[in-house]
Amino acid sequence: MTHRIPFLLLSAFALVSSFAPLHAAPAKAKAGPVAASDAIPDERRRKWWMPRHEAIIARNAAEKPDIILVGDSITHWWGGLPADGSKNTGAAVFDYYFGDRKVTNLGYASDRTYHVIWRLKNGELDGISPKVAVVMIGTNNHPTPGHTPEDTAGAVKDICALIRKSSPNTKILLLAVFPRDNQKKADYIAFPGLVNKHLAKLDGKDGITYLDLSDKLGNPDGTTRAGLFYDRIHPTAEGYKVWGEAMEPTLAKLLGTQPKPPMPDAPKKGK
Repeated sequence: MTHRIPFLLLSAFALVSSFAPLHAAPAKAKAGPVAASDAIPDERRRKWWMPRHEAIIARNAAEKPDIILVGDSITHWWGGLPADGSKNTGAAVFDYYFGDRKVTNLGYASDRTYHVIWRLKNGELDGISPKVAVVMIGTNNHPTPGHTPEDTAGAVKDICALIRKSSPNTKILLLAVFPRDNQKKADYIAFPGLVNKHLAKLDGKDGITYLDLSDKLGNPDGTTRAGLFYDRIHPTAEGYKVWGEAMEPTLAKLLGTQPKPPMPDAPKKGK
């Protein structure tokens, strides 16, 4: 009789385990880039974060994108689909450059690199083969403990590798992390440039084209250019206009299309 108890317990465990969801959320990760590689955001943000994740998967199933935009709030608040009620500061610019293109916006406010890794591993690349993936992520990794510029750039490289593994023909347009000076601290201002020194080394490798727009959006000292960021980290409508115009020639080349002319008028939506 005593020998049957462990057997029954194991059988019950196996039965329960068989009903686990395919994309079950992992436990909250410990600090540091390695331990956090499969993390999802904390409970505070999960109320909107998981519905957005599910909406992206549904959109990709309904309409296969030619372009995916992978990033954080800077990408999220540009505009496009899936819409989730966020403040789309650059909506007019987005519509001009992407309105007639099949695009899915994979930007999430406050995301760090390890959040993106979880998303890409858990459905956001399933069943799609975009022509181009625009990737710009990493600014939120600082000042998270354990996320050095080198570690952050390594995680961005992993993100690019995940995209290429899922869709080997996808070309990656890797953008330098945008300048920021929302915190008047030297380490905050320096962080994007330090990450970008590592990202620049990926240019021309494994389908990656690296594009640095720092001179268009920022000053030589790493601070943001006046009028292009409303809080010194998130672009204004004019900032999105500068981004779209500067990126368009390279994006069109990767798509194999003619570049759109610069947006003629200042956008009216957003700040």
